[in-house]
Amino acid sequence: MKSIFILKIILFLCWGSNSYKDKPIWHNNIDDAILKSKMSNKKVFIYFTYSKCGPCQKFEKHVCADQEFIKLMSSQYELVKVQLQGGANHKNNDAYYYEMKNKYDVPTLPYFIVLDKGKQIRIDKPEYNSKKFMQKLSSNGKARRNRGK
Repeated sequence: MKSIFILKIILFLCWGSNSYKDKPIWHNNIDDAILKSKMSNKKVFIYFTYSKCGPCQKFEKHVCADQEFIKLMSSQYELVKVQLQGGANHKNNDAYYYEMKNKYDVPTLPYFIVLDKGKQIRIDKPEYNSKKFMQKLSSNGKARRNRGK
C-alpha cells in the first residue's frame, strides 16, 4: 500500500515536471530579449497581443500550445510577448505595450515581428494552424521585410 502511494507521488511529480518543460519561455521586455539573442545567436520573435482579443486567444490555443511550435520556436528564437492587459492594475505594463506598439508601428492584433540582424520581418496576418504559421514565418515571400527603426 505504501509503495503504491509513493509510486503515485513519483508519477505526479514526473508528469508535473514534463508539463512545465512543454511551455515556451516568453520574455516580457524586447530589449532584454535582444541582449539575450546576441549571446544565444537566436532571432527575436515579438508577439503583440491583448488579453481580451479573440483572434489572439485563438492563436494562443491553436499555435502557441502546439508542441512542434514550442520546440521550434524555443530552439531558434528568443520569444517576447508584449501584451496589453487593460485595467487600472496594469498601467505600467500597458504603458510599455503602447510605447512598443508605437516604436514598432503595430497596426493590428495579433501582430508578429521577427528581429534578425537589424532587419524586421513583419507578419501581419496570423495563421491558426501551427504548421502553416511556421511555414509563413520561415518564408521570406509571405512576410514583409523592413529595415529596423
